[in-house]
Amino acid sequence: MSQGLTLTTSQDTKDLPSEVPVAVLRALAAMARGSKRHQAELGVALQRAGLSLSAVEQHGVVARLRDAEFIEQVIPLDDGGVLLSVTSAGMQRAGR
Repeated sequence: MSQGLTLTTSQDTKDLPSEVPVAVLRALAAMARGSKRHQAELGVALQRAGLSLSAVEQHGVVARLRDAEFIEQVIPLDDGGVLLSVTSAGMQRAGR
């Protein structure tokens, strides 16, 4: 994601297939499993999973996952990345 989170709704992902947010959640959960706080970096998780999304799509998917309470504590990083925590509900939904 680039330069902070400016979108607060999931409207920008309404045209994405419904499996995209699930695939992103699974990628985040796979990375979060190795962290005590269930944290993951969005760009790295997407890259490891072989997923390619535009910045707008990433913002929208993050908004969707946050609205569903599958992620929390979304923190923009100085390098343009985004650190976030996957909730217990998110880990269960991802099947991890």
